[in-house]
Amino acid sequence: MTVRAIALLLVVGAAAACGGKTALLSPGDAAPDLPRADVSLPDAPRPPDALRPDLAPLPDVPPAPDAPLPVPSTWALSLDGPVAELPEAIAVDSAGNVIVAGGFAGTIDVGGQTVTAQGSYDVFVVSLSPQGKTRWVLTGGGPGHDTALDVALDGADNIYVTGEFNGTATLGGKSVSSAGSGDLFLARLGPAGAVSWLVRAGGVAVDRGRSVAVDSAGNGYVAGSIGGLAKFGAHPVSTSGFEEVALARFTSGGAFAWAKSSVSSTWSRARAVGLGAGGHVYLAGELGDSLALDGKSVKGQGTSELFVARLEPDGALAWLVGAGGPKEDRLDALVVDGSGQAYLAGMFTQLASFGAHALKTLNTFDRDLFLTRISPGGTFDWAIHSGGYSTLFGAVLAAGPGGGVILAGYCSFPTKLGPTAICPNVPWKQDSIYLAEVSPAGAVLWSSAPTAGLRPTDMALDADGAPHLLGLFAGSVTLAGATLTASGADDVFVWKVPAP
Repeated sequence: MTVRAIALLLVVGAAAACGGKTALLSPGDAAPDLPRADVSLPDAPRPPDALRPDLAPLPDVPPAPDAPLPVPSTWALSLDGPVAELPEAIAVDSAGNVIVAGGFAGTIDVGGQTVTAQGSYDVFVVSLSPQGKTRWVLTGGGPGHDTALDVALDGADNIYVTGEFNGTATLGGKSVSSAGSGDLFLARLGPAGAVSWLVRAGGVAVDRGRSVAVDSAGNGYVAGSIGGLAKFGAHPVSTSGFEEVALARFTSGGAFAWAKSSVSSTWSRARAVGLGAGGHVYLAGELGDSLALDGKSVKGQGTSELFVARLEPDGALAWLVGAGGPKEDRLDALVVDGSGQAYLAGMFTQLASFGAHALKTLNTFDRDLFLTRISPGGTFDWAIHSGGYSTLFGAVLAAGPGGGVILAGYCSFPTKLGPTAICPNVPWKQDSIYLAEVSPAGAVLWSSAPTAGLRPTDMALDADGAPHLLGLFAGSVTLAGATLTASGADDVFVWKVPAP
C-alpha cells in the first residue's frame, strides 16, 4: 500500500469519527492533526490455572520410533589380524544381518573391537548389521586348535555353528572337553549372540564337523569326518580306523537323534550337507578307493573321487552315486534349491564323468572347475567346466533367487565356463574374484568383471538376492569405495555386492 493511500484512509477514518463527513485532500496538501483514540483496554480477570490450556497436563505420548537406517546396495569391511585368520562360513538372516564364522590366531580387530585367541586358533562368530556395522563378536576355544567350519540359520534366525576343537573349549560361558586328539562341536546361538547350548561328538581320533544344515524349526544335520570309534550323544558309530564320513541328526534342543558313518577301504570324508524339499538330506564329499553306506557302495578310480547321497529325514538311504575321474577330484560346494535340485561345484583333473556327462581339460595335467546338477532321483542332469589354458578356483555357491545358482570363485588368467568367457580382462597372474549366474538348465546367464586381489571362501544371498562374499585378500584392495589394507599376510574381507 502506498503512503498516499494510507493517508487517505486515515482521513476517512477521522472524518467518520467527526460526524461522518469526509474531507478530501488535494495532492500536496498536508494531512491535518487528528485526535488520538483511546485504545487502552480494561484489566481482564485472570482465569484459574486449571482453565488455562497452556498449563493443562499433556497426555503421555511414546516417542516416535527411530527411522530405519538406509541399507546400502554395497559395502565392504575387513577383519584384521597380524597372524592368521580362517574365514570359513557366512549366512544372512531374515533381517539382513550378516553372520560370519571361522578361526583366528593371535589377535583380530573387528570394527574397532580387538579380541585375542586363547590357544593356537580360536573360534570367532561375528554379526554385522545390514549396513555392515559390527553388532556383536563372540570368540571361544581353549589352549588347542579350535575353528568354526560352517554356520546355518533356522526360521527364527538362531545360529548353528559346527567345527573342531581340541582339549577343553569354552564358548559363551559353556564348555566341552574332547575325548581324543580333537572332537566335533555343535553350538546354537540366539540372534543376539547368546549361546543356548554347546555339545560335542567324537572319539579318540581326530573328528571334525565340516557342514551343518537346519530346517525352519531348528532340527538339523551335521556332517564331517571321524576316525575310529566315536559317539554322538548316546549313538555310537565306528570305522575301520581310517578317516570316514559321519552324519548325525540333532534336535533344536541340541540332542542327537541318530548318527551313522561310512566304511571305506582307505579314507572318505563328508564335505557338505544340504536340505531339500520334503526334508530330504543331501550328503556329498570325497573318497579314496571305495565307500559303503547302509548297504550301498561306490568305487573310486583315482587319487580321490566324489560321492553324493540322498537320505530321508529318518536316516534311511535313498541312493548313493559316485562321480569324477582317474586323478584328483575335490568337492568345494553343495547347494539345494527350493525344488530339491542339488548343485555341486569343485575341481577335477584331466577327466571326469558325472553320469552320462564327460568332461575333459584342455591339457593333460590341467585342473578345471566343474559345476553339475543332480536330480532328487540321483541322476546328473548336466555338467559344465571351465576351459582354456587356465581354470577357475575356489568355487562357492548360493541358490539363485530365480532358480539356478550364483557361482563365485577366483581366476588368474582369462578362461571360460562352458562356452561363456569368464575373467576376460583379469590382471595378469593376479588372483581375481568373479561372479556368475547359471540357469537351472546349466547356461551361464551373466558374469561379472574380475576384481583383483580377492579369493572367496563362502557366499550367501540376502532376501533381495544381493550376494555377500567372504574370503581373503592381501595388500590393499578397494571395494565399494572403501580401501581395505591387510595387516598380515592375508586378512578377511566381507563384501556385499549389489543384487544383479
